Amino acid sequence: MNWAQSIKVILSTPTTLIALLRSVSYGWRQEVLAKNAKAISDLGQEMHKRIYDMNEHFSRVGKNLSATVEAYNQTLGTLERRVLVSARKFEQLEAAKPSTKIEQKEPIEKLTKKLSSLTQT
Repeated sequence: MNWAQSIKVILSTPTTLIALLRSVSYGWRQEVLAKNAKAISDLGQEMHKRIYDMNEHFSRVGKNLSATVEAYNQTLGTLERRVLVSARKFEQLEAAKPSTKIEQKEPIEKLTKKLSSLTQT
C-alpha cells in the first residue's frame, strides 16, 4: 500500500473506485460552478456600471432639455415683446399681405421628468 502511494497509484476495489470517481466528478462540477459564479458576478458589476452611466447621461440630457426649453421661452418672450409688436403694426396699417398674418406662439410648459426609479434604494 505504501509503495503504491509512493508512485502515486491508488489501489481500490470497484466499489471504492466508483465512489472516488463520483467525488472527483462532483469536485470538477463545483469548480465549474465557482468559475461561473465569478463570471456572473463580474458581469453583474459591469451591467450595474453601464446602467449607472446611462442614468447619468439621461440626467444630463434632462438638464440640457430643461435649459433649452427655458432659453426657448425667454427668446419667445423677447420676440413677442420686442419684434412682433412692431411687425403686427404693419398688419394694423394694412401694409402687409393678409396671407402673412403673424400668429402668436405659445411658450413650452412641459418639463422633463426625473428618472427616479433607478436612484431609489
